[in-house]
Amino acid sequence: MAYRNKKLLELMRELPCMSCGIQNGTIVACHSNQVSHGKGMGIKAPDSLVVALCYTCHFELDNGKRLSKEERKQLWDRSYIKTMQYLIEKELLIINEK
Repeated sequence: MAYRNKKLLELMRELPCMSCGIQNGTIVACHSNQVSHGKGMGIKAPDSLVVALCYTCHFELDNGKRLSKEERKQLWDRSYIKTMQYLIEKELLIINEK
């Protein structure tokens, strides 16, 4: 069973788009489409592998014709790094020390 976290998905709506930087109310959690990340036919990757993207960038990543498969992978990878960096630096993702 893939990891699911509704709070994390909702938190993505508060971030700017990690691809174009816009903050226009259309930001959502965009799951990875990479098979290596657990994506399959009718199966989403885990919620731990999401990026914050606006409607336009999310559509381009999932359905657009402008980017090659490799460019889509690179866009998602860059956006994931930016999402994690943003969450940690803004202290929106807290790491509990044991």
